[in-house]
Amino acid sequence: MADLFRRINFRHFQQDNYPTKEKIEEILQEAINIAPVDKEFFSWRLEVHGPEYAEQKAELVLDCSTYYTKDDNGVDLTPNTYIPKYGEEQWDDQIRKAYKRRPGSFNCQTQAPYLITVVCHKSIFDDEDPENYVGYKPERTHPGMPSYRHCMNMGIFIHSVALAANNHGVDHAFCCCLQRKRNPIVRSIKKNEGEKFVVFLGLGYFDWSLAGTEGYDDQFVKTDDPDIVRRKTGGVYNIKEHTRTGFKTKKPRPEQIVNWM
Repeated sequence: MADLFRRINFRHFQQDNYPTKEKIEEILQEAINIAPVDKEFFSWRLEVHGPEYAEQKAELVLDCSTYYTKDDNGVDLTPNTYIPKYGEEQWDDQIRKAYKRRPGSFNCQTQAPYLITVVCHKSIFDDEDPENYVGYKPERTHPGMPSYRHCMNMGIFIHSVALAANNHGVDHAFCCCLQRKRNPIVRSIKKNEGEKFVVFLGLGYFDWSLAGTEGYDDQFVKTDDPDIVRRKTGGVYNIKEHTRTGFKTKKPRPEQIVNWM
């Protein structure tokens, strides 16, 4: 239960302090062991980019902006709406300026020391024959497994990685807001025909010293207690004890989603 309260999604990781490769391998093996994946059909693969890819990750984060990310005139920098109107060159110039101005408005989870890309074959979303799947192929397969079961399995595994990481005192954050696929880290997905990016998983140690500072206050703000940070959308986190003491205000109450029969 403690691991459930330890887990939180924060965007910023320490860049000079991180777990060993062996620890990450241990976490992934533990996640594989505990994840209740249906029929053990892991229909995806993982690409892991370690600390040596820091330079590529610094560029990748520019492709993971949020709706808080604005240009000099306050215009949303979402590429698929901004580039057709203002051009690629202006977008690239403005996205770099925006990062210098407000790095906290970007999904900096992609700068985690260990960035894991979850990749699957697009055929799983079309309920096609499993022989095309990219992931691990167990001896006992599940022909005709509907796409929602694959998605359910991936969701279970992603959460299992978070719990396994927290069990080892390692922080975990995920990000699926990939705006563009020009970076070498994601370009490798295209090497295999029909592969599809699913989500990024970041592993390392959170850099809570940034929370609430200038340019980094889009998510969390400081409080009178130096050990407590508060999320703007609700939720309170104790950065010393690594535990949540409050939750987002928009979460439903049981009576709003539970129907006793």
